[in-house]
Amino acid sequence: IVFYNGKDKQPEKKMLILSDAFEKKGEDINLELKVLQININKGYNEGIKKRCPKLFHYMSYVDEVRKNLETYPLEQAVPKAIEYCISNDILKDFLLANKAEVVSMSIFEYDEELHKKTLLQEGYEEGYDIGLSDGIEQGRKESREEIERLKKLLAEKEEMLS
Repeated sequence: IVFYNGKDKQPEKKMLILSDAFEKKGEDINLELKVLQININKGYNEGIKKRCPKLFHYMSYVDEVRKNLETYPLEQAVPKAIEYCISNDILKDFLLANKAEVVSMSIFEYDEELHKKTLLQEGYEEGYDIGLSDGIEQGRKESREEIERLKKLLAEKEEMLS
């Protein structure tokens, strides 16, 4: 089971199939993995969260961070959410014991925006390198063709002079 709490719209439950992520689809799959994804965002699978208070409290923390992000940068939104949760008895014992780690994990361990920018930059650089390589090869081809054309022209001129 995978608990989903991302920002993209997802159904309450969804089957994730490993081979769907394969770049090349083929008939010969020797091993398949299927995992049930359960959306735990606000408004989804509320019954599961009611039966599992820790999961409900975790999503309350996440929702508080998201709400704070509407007003504050991440570096402020996370500590404010932690203080709110502690004062409202949401994961209080855990947050009191692990506050620094939670801040670190929430702010520094994974920055989704930075991750997306990094992927875009890497894609741009790869595309640039491919384009440059293709351009150089095309230029070489055109240069060779131009050299051959000039040699032929020179040979014709020499013939005319002799």
